[in-house]
Amino acid sequence: MRVALTSGLPRKQVAADFGVGFSTLSRWIQQDRRNPEKPSARRCPASCRPAAA
Repeated sequence: MRVALTSGLPRKQVAADFGVGFSTLSRWIQQDRRNPEKPSARRCPASCRPAAA
């Protein structure tokens, strides 16, 4: 989520780079904004790492 919020890239691009759906990324961001004091326990699996450039 940090990349989506701080990179300046469109969220669709961030979702594609990490191999997750746009709606999934958006839901994670909404959940984090609703409860910012509690860090998300969600971790990106190895399969959702961005492709090497």
